[in-house]
Amino acid sequence: MTFYDKNGAALSVGDHIVPDDGLELVLVSSGYLADLDQDVLFGQQVKNLASFSILTQEDLSSQWTKKEEIDDEG
Repeated sequence: MTFYDKNGAALSVGDHIVPDDGLELVLVSSGYLADLDQDVLFGQQVKNLASFSILTQEDLSSQWTKKEEIDDEG
């Protein structure tokens, strides 16, 4: 499945995304979650590597934007 951000940009594992309000994530993997009955992406916070998020297409298209430039600090 191809996932898209709120601007319609295609997202892939390795991309960095930023929410309307909150912390930047790097997309680390994708998979199917039976509990949600859908494909999802898994994001890891750049500044707190112990924090992860499960991202559905609905989440991504409502509040996340692909970060085009990645600096040395994330």
